[in-house]
Amino acid sequence: MITEQIKMIRQLTILALFILFSLSLWADFRTNVHFISRREGLSNGAVNVITKDAEGYIWFGTWNGLNRYDGSSMVTYLPGSNFNSIHNHVIRDLYPTAAGPIWILTNKGIGLYDNVHDRFTSYFTQESEQINYEDDISICHSDSYGTIASVFGRGIFKFDPTTRQFNPIAFDENSQAASLSIKRIHLLEQDAYCISGNGKLYLLTSGVVLH
Repeated sequence: MITEQIKMIRQLTILALFILFSLSLWADFRTNVHFISRREGLSNGAVNVITKDAEGYIWFGTWNGLNRYDGSSMVTYLPGSNFNSIHNHVIRDLYPTAAGPIWILTNKGIGLYDNVHDRFTSYFTQESEQINYEDDISICHSDSYGTIASVFGRGIFKFDPTTRQFNPIAFDENSQAASLSIKRIHLLEQDAYCISGNGKLYLLTSGVVLH
Protein backbone atom coordinates (compact mmCIF):
# COMPACT_ATOMS: atom_id res chain seq x y z
CA MET A 1 0.00 0.00 0.00
CA ILE A 2 2.76 2.41 0.96
CA THR A 3 4.65 1.44 -2.18
CA GLU A 4 1.64 2.34 -4.35
CA GLN A 5 1.31 5.70 -2.59
CA ILE A 6 4.97 6.47 -3.18
CA LYS A 7 4.59 5.51 -6.84
CA MET A 8 1.54 7.78 -7.18
CA ILE A 9 3.38 10.69 -5.52
CA ARG A 10 6.27 10.23 -7.94
CA GLN A 11 3.90 10.25 -10.93
CA LEU A 12 2.16 13.40 -9.68
CA THR A 13 5.52 15.06 -9.07
CA ILE A 14 6.70 14.22 -12.60
CA LEU A 15 3.42 15.51 -14.04
CA ALA A 16 3.69 18.76 -12.09
CA LEU A 17 7.28 19.29 -13.22
CA PHE A 18 6.28 18.61 -16.83
CA ILE A 19 3.47 21.19 -16.63
CA LEU A 20 5.78 23.79 -15.09
CA PHE A 21 8.41 23.12 -17.77
CA SER A 22 5.82 23.43 -20.54
CA LEU A 23 4.55 26.71 -19.10
CA SER A 24 8.07 28.13 -18.97
CA LEU A 25 8.63 27.19 -22.61
CA TRP A 26 5.34 28.79 -23.60
CA ALA A 27 6.33 31.96 -21.77
CA ASP A 28 9.69 32.05 -23.56
CA PHE A 29 8.11 31.78 -27.01
CA ARG A 30 5.16 34.06 -26.33
CA THR A 31 5.08 37.18 -28.50
CA ASN A 32 3.15 40.41 -28.30
CA VAL A 33 0.98 41.49 -31.23
CA HIS A 34 0.79 45.24 -31.79
CA PHE A 35 -1.93 46.74 -33.96
CA ILE A 36 -0.56 49.56 -36.10
CA SER A 37 -3.30 51.84 -37.35
CA ARG A 38 -4.05 55.49 -38.03
CA ARG A 39 -4.00 56.02 -34.27
CA GLU A 40 -0.26 55.27 -34.38
CA GLY A 41 0.18 57.66 -37.30
CA LEU A 42 -0.36 55.36 -40.28
CA SER A 43 -1.64 57.58 -43.09
CA ASN A 44 -4.01 54.97 -44.53
CA GLY A 45 -5.26 51.56 -43.46
CA ALA A 46 -4.77 49.99 -46.90
CA VAL A 47 -1.09 48.97 -47.00
CA ASN A 48 0.33 47.84 -50.36
CA VAL A 49 3.97 47.15 -49.47
CA ILE A 50 6.26 46.87 -46.44
CA THR A 51 10.06 47.03 -46.50
CA LYS A 52 13.06 47.74 -44.29
CA ASP A 53 15.76 50.21 -45.35
CA ALA A 54 19.52 50.24 -44.79
CA GLU A 55 19.15 52.32 -41.61
CA GLY A 56 16.67 49.93 -40.01
CA TYR A 57 13.50 51.95 -40.56
CA ILE A 58 10.31 50.13 -41.56
CA TRP A 59 8.44 51.69 -44.49
CA PHE A 60 4.74 51.24 -45.26
CA GLY A 61 3.48 52.15 -48.72
CA THR A 62 -0.26 52.77 -48.66
CA TRP A 63 -3.05 53.99 -50.93
CA ASN A 64 -2.62 57.42 -49.38
CA GLY A 65 0.95 58.15 -48.36
CA LEU A 66 4.36 56.74 -47.59
CA ASN A 67 5.13 56.05 -43.92
CA ARG A 68 8.46 55.63 -42.10
CA TYR A 69 8.27 53.80 -38.77
CA ASP A 70 11.02 53.55 -36.14
CA GLY A 71 9.14 51.25 -33.80
CA SER A 72 7.47 53.98 -31.79
CA SER A 73 6.68 56.95 -34.05
CA MET A 74 5.57 57.44 -37.65
CA VAL A 75 6.63 59.98 -40.27
CA THR A 76 4.27 60.39 -43.23
CA TYR A 77 5.15 61.67 -46.69
CA LEU A 78 2.42 63.06 -48.95
CA PRO A 79 2.48 65.20 -52.08
CA GLY A 80 2.80 68.92 -51.37
CA SER A 81 3.74 72.25 -52.87
CA ASN A 82 7.42 71.64 -52.08
CA PHE A 83 9.44 70.68 -55.17
CA ASN A 84 11.19 67.96 -53.15
CA SER A 85 7.96 66.33 -51.95
CA ILE A 86 6.89 62.89 -53.07
CA HIS A 87 5.03 63.22 -56.38
CA ASN A 88 2.07 60.89 -55.79
CA HIS A 89 0.08 59.56 -52.82
CA VAL A 90 -0.46 55.97 -54.03
CA ILE A 91 2.58 53.80 -53.21
CA ARG A 92 2.58 50.56 -55.18
CA ASP A 93 6.06 49.16 -54.45
CA LEU A 94 9.33 49.96 -52.65
CA TYR A 95 12.91 48.96 -53.45
CA PRO A 96 15.46 49.87 -50.76
CA THR A 97 19.15 50.08 -51.68
CA ALA A 98 22.18 49.11 -49.61
CA ALA A 99 23.43 52.71 -49.86
CA GLY A 100 20.27 54.07 -48.20
CA PRO A 101 17.99 55.63 -50.89
CA ILE A 102 14.68 53.94 -51.70
CA TRP A 103 13.08 53.54 -55.12
CA ILE A 104 9.32 54.04 -55.15
CA LEU A 105 6.75 52.93 -57.71
CA THR A 106 3.59 55.04 -57.54
CA ASN A 107 0.44 55.59 -59.56
CA LYS A 108 2.17 58.43 -61.38
CA GLY A 109 5.63 57.16 -62.24
CA ILE A 110 8.75 56.52 -60.18
CA GLY A 111 10.28 58.31 -57.21
CA LEU A 112 13.65 58.16 -55.44
CA TYR A 113 13.88 58.99 -51.74
CA ASP A 114 17.17 60.59 -50.66
CA ASN A 115 17.68 59.46 -47.06
CA VAL A 116 20.54 61.94 -46.46
CA HIS A 117 18.62 65.08 -47.42
CA ASP A 118 15.11 63.72 -46.74
CA ARG A 119 13.78 64.61 -50.17
CA PHE A 120 12.33 63.01 -53.31
CA THR A 121 13.15 63.07 -57.01
CA SER A 122 10.57 61.96 -59.57
CA TYR A 123 10.95 60.17 -62.92
CA PHE A 124 8.55 59.22 -65.74
CA THR A 125 5.77 61.46 -64.42
CA GLN A 126 5.09 63.26 -67.72
CA GLU A 127 4.29 60.36 -70.02
CA SER A 128 1.79 60.49 -72.89
CA GLU A 129 -1.95 60.05 -72.38
CA GLN A 130 -1.68 56.54 -73.83
CA ILE A 131 0.28 55.39 -70.79
CA ASN A 132 -1.67 53.70 -68.02
CA TYR A 133 0.42 54.63 -64.99
CA GLU A 134 -1.03 51.84 -62.90
CA ASP A 135 0.04 49.14 -65.33
CA ASP A 136 2.53 50.37 -67.94
CA ILE A 137 5.51 51.46 -65.81
CA SER A 138 7.76 49.12 -63.86
CA ILE A 139 10.96 49.42 -61.85
CA CYS A 140 13.29 47.02 -60.10
CA HIS A 141 16.58 47.26 -58.23
CA SER A 142 19.34 44.97 -57.03
CA ASP A 143 22.61 46.16 -55.55
CA SER A 144 24.62 43.94 -57.87
CA TYR A 145 22.80 44.98 -61.07
CA GLY A 146 21.59 48.51 -60.42
CA THR A 147 18.21 50.05 -61.21
CA ILE A 148 16.21 49.51 -64.39
CA ALA A 149 12.76 50.65 -65.42
CA SER A 150 10.40 49.91 -68.28
CA VAL A 151 7.75 52.07 -69.92
CA PHE A 152 5.34 50.18 -72.14
CA GLY A 153 5.77 51.31 -75.74
CA ARG A 154 8.98 53.24 -75.00
CA GLY A 155 11.45 50.56 -73.91
CA ILE A 156 13.76 49.70 -71.02
CA PHE A 157 15.88 52.25 -69.16
CA LYS A 158 18.85 51.97 -66.79
CA PHE A 159 19.63 54.47 -64.06
CA ASP A 160 22.99 56.25 -64.19
CA PRO A 161 24.01 57.13 -60.59
CA THR A 162 26.49 59.72 -61.88
CA THR A 163 24.03 61.80 -63.92
CA ARG A 164 21.07 60.63 -61.78
CA GLN A 165 19.05 60.02 -64.93
CA PHE A 166 17.48 57.03 -66.66
CA ASN A 167 19.03 56.29 -70.05
CA PRO A 168 17.31 54.09 -72.67
CA ILE A 169 19.02 50.77 -73.32
CA ALA A 170 19.90 50.34 -76.99
CA PHE A 171 18.96 46.87 -78.20
CA ASP A 172 19.87 44.97 -81.30
CA GLU A 173 17.32 44.87 -84.08
CA ASN A 174 15.79 41.55 -83.05
CA SER A 175 15.29 42.62 -79.43
CA GLN A 176 14.05 46.16 -80.00
CA ALA A 177 10.43 45.18 -80.64
CA ALA A 178 10.37 42.95 -77.58
CA SER A 179 11.75 45.75 -75.38
CA LEU A 180 8.76 47.96 -76.29
CA SER A 181 6.31 45.32 -75.06
CA ILE A 182 7.69 44.92 -71.52
CA LYS A 183 5.30 45.46 -68.61
CA ARG A 184 7.26 44.10 -65.64
CA ILE A 185 10.92 43.60 -64.71
CA HIS A 186 12.32 41.37 -61.98
CA LEU A 187 16.01 41.45 -61.00
CA LEU A 188 17.61 38.39 -59.46
CA GLU A 189 21.22 39.39 -58.76
CA GLN A 190 22.76 39.77 -62.25
CA ASP A 191 19.75 38.48 -64.18
CA ALA A 192 16.90 40.67 -65.42
CA TYR A 193 13.69 38.82 -66.25
CA CYS A 194 11.12 40.78 -68.27
CA ILE A 195 7.42 40.04 -68.73
CA SER A 196 5.69 41.39 -71.84
CA GLY A 197 2.13 42.61 -72.19
CA ASN A 198 1.05 39.29 -73.73
CA GLY A 199 2.69 37.22 -71.00
CA LYS A 200 5.94 36.27 -72.72
CA LEU A 201 9.03 35.90 -70.54
CA TYR A 202 12.37 37.36 -71.64
CA LEU A 203 15.86 37.32 -70.14
CA LEU A 204 17.95 40.47 -70.56
CA THR A 205 21.55 39.37 -71.07
CA SER A 206 24.76 41.34 -70.64
CA GLY A 207 24.97 41.58 -74.41
CA VAL A 208 21.78 43.69 -74.34
CA VAL A 209 19.67 41.00 -75.91
CA LEU A 210 16.16 39.89 -74.99
CA HIS A 211 15.65 36.20 -75.60
